[in-house]
This record gives sequence, C-alpha cells and structure tokens, in this order.
Amino acid sequence: GKDLGVAASNNGDDAAVCSSVRAGDCVTSFDLVKLAATPLITVPFRYLVVHQMIPPARLEEILRDFPAALLSTALANKKNVEERDVRATGQVKGAYAKLIADVKSPEFRAALGRKVGMDLSKSFTRVTLRGACQPKPCGGEGSIHVDHKEKAVSVLMYLNQDWPTGEEGAGGHLLLLKKPPRKGLDALGVDNVIAEVPSYGGNMVAFVNDRSPKANLVWHGLRHFVGLRRAIQINYYKTKTFN
Repeated sequence: GKDLGVAASNNGDDAAVCSSVRAGDCVTSFDLVKLAATPLITVPFRYLVVHQMIPPARLEEILRDFPAALLSTALANKKNVEERDVRATGQVKGAYAKLIADVKSPEFRAALGRKVGMDLSKSFTRVTLRGACQPKPCGGEGSIHVDHKEKAVSVLMYLNQDWPTGEEGAGGHLLLLKKPPRKGLDALGVDNVIAEVPSYGGNMVAFVNDRSPKANLVWHGLRHFVGLRRAIQINYYKTKTFN
C-alpha cells in the first residue's frame, strides 16, 4: 500500500501484485497452510497461536537481515517503532524486507480474515517493528492493556531464534489474561493467564479485538523482561487514522 505516515494504509491497491501467480506462491516468509490448519479458539475471545509460522530456515535469513537500528535505544525503546522510521535508516533489506511485504500482502490478509471469520478487505493496515527490551525493560503490570477500539485484529510474529533460560527468560512472553489489574489480584500470575505465547521461534499470535457489548475484552501484557525481543506487529484498523 501507499505510505500514509501515521495513518494506516488500505492494501486494496496491492491486490494485483500476485494476481498472475498461483495463490500463496508470493508469500515466502511464513506458512499460510499452517495458518489455515491451526484451530481458532473462540472462548473467552477469538484468538489463535501458530507455532513456527515462520519456518526455522527462513527465520535465520530474516535475522541475518534484521535492522541493527532496532537494537539501539534510539528506536527500540519506543513503544511502537513505525515501519517508516526503520526504513529511514536504510536498513530494511533482503529477507526482512520480504517479511514486511508478506505481512502486508493481500494473501495474508485474506487468509487471516478467513481464519478469524472477518472480512478484512477494507481494513487499514499498520505495521510496527520491535527489537529490544534493553536497556529499558519491558513488561510488568503496567504493560497490561486492551487494544485501541479502532483495531479490529492484532497480529504478532516473534523473531527471536531462541529464548533465555532460567530466571533471565522467565518474563517477556505475551500473556493473554482473564482480568485486568486490580487490588488483591496478581494480574500476571498463572491463575489469571488464559494463554502464554512463547515469544520466539517464528511463532505467531492473532486475536480479535471485539468491542461489542457482550464480548470479553482481550487483556494482555507480559512479565518483566530485559533483553532482545524481536517482533513484527500487524494491526488491521477500522479507520485510516489512529493514535
């Protein structure tokens, strides 16, 4: 789609990119067949976790081309690093550039929409990039939130090849939660966790941000973590501009 700055871009004009190629051939960064085969969980809200959505060999190539700028405090410690800010460094190239193109592709949009039971064809796409939780850490109860009401679907693909062991690696994984923080509740404790998403190894999580009156809110956050935490986030918005 066109670069619309902080506005999300509607990818409808990209639909012809792969029109002359068999479906799925254009997307090489991750496995759309695996996405289609992964069950959608519907209670207490719609979400799915696809393990090794990015195959190990491809992940290795993506990491080889991972922008060094995302590992520095100048960009990496911003809450959301916009795609354009990383492109401005001149470091978006090779397999990493292809990953960004693939997450913005009409094939991925259509496959995800089919999986979650939504028509995403007219939604607006925002891609944000992450690299590190250092020196400023990530996580803790302050990280727990629900997504902006204009986000229809949120997707994260995790790009660390592996994860620290022991106490160092005890935090940092995305947690989908039953309830928000409140007095007397360990909001990040195991009893409040619906799902813990291993945030490495090419794994993907997607969830529907349903704001209808009877829907359960998707509270999510992570336990305290310091270190490299590479990821790409894709949000499908209902409107063009957002915060």
